[in-house]
Amino acid sequence: NLEKGGQAMLYSIMLATASGPLVEALRACVRESKGDGGIGTGRPIIFHCQKGKDRTGVLAMLIQSCLNESDDKIIEAYARSGELLGGEDGDDVKNNRDNLDTEKEAEQSGGLVDWSYFRGSPASAMEDTLGWIRQRYGSVDSYLD
Repeated sequence: NLEKGGQAMLYSIMLATASGPLVEALRACVRESKGDGGIGTGRPIIFHCQKGKDRTGVLAMLIQSCLNESDDKIIEAYARSGELLGGEDGDDVKNNRDNLDTEKEAEQSGGLVDWSYFRGSPASAMEDTLGWIRQRYGSVDSYLD
């Protein structure tokens, strides 16, 4: 189930099923940031979603990858978002996820996702997501093609 897979599974599902909207959001950011001198010479951009770490985190990872940021910087920025949003660090969430009783949880939630398992922004979530992209597509650039 999704809760056991955590953010990395959520993000891989987002990337696999919503590549069109993600690429369009990336293009919109590029359009807005372009000035006469190219990318980065135009207007600053702000993008966000409801919480500011999942969809926003995935889009930020794609942007940072296009700007040739290192994985370490991408992962660090993502992990910092939980702190900045007042979220949990992810350790308690991971422990809860590891101890999840699938049948009991499905019964209690009526088959719906329990989003409390996705609090925080553990570095491992973005590290695993980058690994998934490279395993499946070879690179972020190939994903975006």
